[in-house]
Amino acid sequence: LLCLDTVQARRKVGRMKKPKPSLTPRKTFSTATWEPVKETVVQRGLVNEDVHPHDVLHHHNRYYHNTSARVFLGETLAYVTPWNNHGYDVAKVFGSKFTYVSPVWFQIKSQGKMAILQGAHDVDAGWIRDVRRATHQPLLVP
Repeated sequence: LLCLDTVQARRKVGRMKKPKPSLTPRKTFSTATWEPVKETVVQRGLVNEDVHPHDVLHHHNRYYHNTSARVFLGETLAYVTPWNNHGYDVAKVFGSKFTYVSPVWFQIKSQGKMAILQGAHDVDAGWIRDVRRATHQPLLVP
């Protein structure tokens, strides 16, 4: 929805204005910049079809304080990549919200007629233990 709104806004205005410096998103992610709040996104009026970039920039680091509460009852899958540490933190903090968490550690490489499994050096046993501490433990899948 945000992409559609951005395209429509460009058609109407011709060109998007640069966001104010105070609204520019941070370049790095850290759990230190996350801010738990007492209202859900629904209670804050953020779930709607009329999405504004200002709202996204203003609320991007806020989350409902009860991280084990699960509103969406469907299945969810989170991919975690070793080159993005932010994903590791998200999976630890919000692990209860995911049905499956898939760390992208392994690669299958061909060597002649053989297939070689690589990437075992990326496996993080401490992170696995932390994710499994979630109230509703997600299944870790390859």
